[in-house]
Amino acid sequence: MNETAGMLEARLGLIERIRKVEHALAHAEQARTASALMRGRSHELGNAVQILKLSALELTRRIGEIGEPDLEELLADMNVAADQSTRILAQMIDATRPTERLQMGAVVTHPVRAAVELARTAILAPIDLRMEVDDTVHTFCNAEELEAMVLAAALDASAATRITFVLRERVIQGKPWVELLRFDDRQVHEGDYAEMFESCSLLRVVAGCAKEAAGEVSLAPGRGGLELAVELPVAQLT
Repeated sequence: MNETAGMLEARLGLIERIRKVEHALAHAEQARTASALMRGRSHELGNAVQILKLSALELTRRIGEIGEPDLEELLADMNVAADQSTRILAQMIDATRPTERLQMGAVVTHPVRAAVELARTAILAPIDLRMEVDDTVHTFCNAEELEAMVLAAALDASAATRITFVLRERVIQGKPWVELLRFDDRQVHEGDYAEMFESCSLLRVVAGCAKEAAGEVSLAPGRGGLELAVELPVAQLT
């Protein structure tokens, strides 16, 4: 069965939507890398500034005993510079610290339904959707990330002859989670699962979106093929 020109155009449109989210994920990852680097070096720099400040204070005390106005002024400037360096270092750390997600994201069901409808325009295989979650459940994912996960998961399975998505709730260690499952009938050797995540940019997008929302992703043998599972903690009002 050949893909029509319209279906190919639709697929390109979906890939463009996914890439926008992928770029946002890359930016967030760069921020985390910069923050980790800054934290690693800030301790060393902070120690150096503290040594400079303490040395300047001690020299100020000693010079004050013998009376050296010019040196006292120079050391006062050193103290001011040390204080400024401490403030600037704190500002740099704050600027590179990734923003922690504390607010609820979009209602899960709406972007998932919309994404499945979009995927149906670009994929030959029939796509089924089972919703076992009501329209009041939120995670920490925004609507664009939820959409991108579904689109990327669907396009990743475009070679299958049937694709099924299931959205349901689970309780893990006493806390509510949302589970987004994708089942398809492709056959993959067990040892290839980890390699698929490494080599497939679409699966990396799924994993990246889940990571931003404190979730997890796994790929394993499923019902007659592959099962992609996305686990997302439910965001609740506190």
